[in-house]
Amino acid sequence: MDRERITPKFTQEERQEIAALAGRIAEIGEPALDGLVSSKIRLCMISVAAINSAESVEQKLAVAEGMIHELHVVNEVLHRAGAIRQIWGVDELSELDRHFQEAGMGSLFDEDSEASRRLKKNLI
Repeated sequence: MDRERITPKFTQEERQEIAALAGRIAEIGEPALDGLVSSKIRLCMISVAAINSAESVEQKLAVAEGMIHELHVVNEVLHRAGAIRQIWGVDELSELDRHFQEAGMGSLFDEDSEASRRLKKNLI
């Protein structure tokens, strides 16, 4: 089942910063994407600790709302950086596809190719 992607509301300044950062992350490549995912995990851990240490329900909600927004920002950067790398054809799937094509097995994106058949066979 395909899920519709929900894009949170960002200010104009946030949208510009997200676009700039996504472009830089995309240029750096997979190590930058991996680093950002690690940072997101640390942010989640910090968020849980901050929520747990808040004294009142109102404080817990305020901390949670702020952290959720920060996580939305990080997710948007990851999404856009991944999309940019995919458009450039330098994401991991595009690179794997090139290897299959160089081996004469066709494209992963062609359902009738040897590459696609092998991938389906190994995934099922």
